[in-house]
Amino acid sequence: MVIASAPWTSSTMIHVQITNGGSTAITDVEVIDVRRHPALPGDSWRLATASGPNARTACLLQPRESLTAKVELIDGSGELVSQAVGIGLVVVFRFLDADGQWWRREMGRPPQRYEAQPAV
Repeated sequence: MVIASAPWTSSTMIHVQITNGGSTAITDVEVIDVRRHPALPGDSWRLATASGPNARTACLLQPRESLTAKVELIDGSGELVSQAVGIGLVVVFRFLDADGQWWRREMGRPPQRYEAQPAV
């Protein structure tokens, strides 16, 4: 099972962690979307730039390995969104399993199969 967690690590930074809890390696892991819930018009996200090397993808995750992407939420006016009581987070990611099947998963929901590799 591949799972995600997304704790706030500062007032504006979130560490999105995708963990391979399965027994075989997965590849092409990618964070597709991070947003607050409920989302507001114009909301988006970006990799945090002030935190050193950072990536939203991993070529390979062995069992028990994780990808951590440090991200910031941005509101419709381009300002960073700060952590606040009542802000829920939605994280969407994808990966390719050892059988060549693409999967898409939203944090807290069951994975969904892709028939073919999704467009990047």
